[in-house]
Amino acid sequence: MKPEIHAMALVHPDAVIGEGTRIGAFSVVDAKVKIGKNCLLREHSIVRDYSTIGDNADIHPFAVIGGDPQHLRYKGEPTTVEIGDRVTIRESVTIHRGTTFGNGTTVIKDDVYLMAYCHVAHDCVIGEKAIFANSVQLAGHVTIGKCVVVGGLTGITQFC
Repeated sequence: MKPEIHAMALVHPDAVIGEGTRIGAFSVVDAKVKIGKNCLLREHSIVRDYSTIGDNADIHPFAVIGGDPQHLRYKGEPTTVEIGDRVTIRESVTIHRGTTFGNGTTVIKDDVYLMAYCHVAHDCVIGEKAIFANSVQLAGHVTIGKCVVVGGLTGITQFC
């Protein structure tokens, strides 16, 4: 089944969109993006260059995946975000790419649930089946293990 892309979405023709994926109105998908099968990018979601999303992901409105790292040493290098299968990213979540002075990628593994307003900074790694309640904020270079639950409004400083 071919992807279903709303007429008012902006999807670069070089982006790779998996079978059965639906992309809602006013969403933006850049050129160097790969999105797996049967994903749902709801209206107003944004996926920036160098982002990869696995199968069956559910991306809610105003989420931004693959934004530039917020770091003074970042100079536009082509770093990445890798999101696994069955990941849910709720409203207004931001996930930034890695840095060349970190591991070069931000990784969110399979079956992760990120509730509204969470932020995942550059070079973070989130293990399988982790759950973040609303407004969890990760600074750069944070590693979260498998099956970890983080309570709402929690801030985690860099290099933890």
